[in-house]
Amino acid sequence: DHINILVNGNDEQVRLVIRNMTGSIYLSEIKNINQQRLISLSVDDFSTGIYFIEISGRTVKQFSKILKNE
Repeated sequence: DHINILVNGNDEQVRLVIRNMTGSIYLSEIKNINQQRLISLSVDDFSTGIYFIEISGRTVKQFSKILKNE
């Protein structure tokens, strides 16, 4: 399973941080932004639960929440 996240701002690279419900960092990495301003993220390895996504850069700071079902 994949999700696509639309990234606002003008940055060509952003930091993506994903936290679980307890606030522990599940994933933290620098992502390149494509021309469509999308980040594609595989959630195959995620356990069932709620995750919080933070995307930050010079011109963007946005937050999302995803729910991973079985």
